[in-house]
Amino acid sequence: MFRKALTVAIMAGLAMAGCSGSSTSSGGTTATTGTGEATGTPIVLGAISTNSGTNILPQAMKAAEAVFGRLNHNGGINGHPVDYFMEDDGGDPAQAAVAAKRLVEERKVAGFVGGGS
Repeated sequence: MFRKALTVAIMAGLAMAGCSGSSTSSGGTTATTGTGEATGTPIVLGAISTNSGTNILPQAMKAAEAVFGRLNHNGGINGHPVDYFMEDDGGDPAQAAVAAKRLVEERKVAGFVGGGS
């Protein structure tokens, strides 16, 4: 039940991150002003993707990292920042399993998002 509620909260936060704050354009870049940095207890999430080897797929993780950075800058999810940890599986399923175990046991991730494995 907690994971389902967390998933709903994350999805709502992502939707709100796209709508919150005001944007101004300056020299071709976009600056976003929000409610300030998130300061609550972090929500810990992880991702596993292939960032080395022959078939490199870092795009999903980098996109999620950017979204969570903006989300945190705009106050997080109800004031809680998202700590996002990324692991490289090197294109090897056994290495992906080790990475998943490390994220769960050492980083205590609540869920996985934005990975390609």
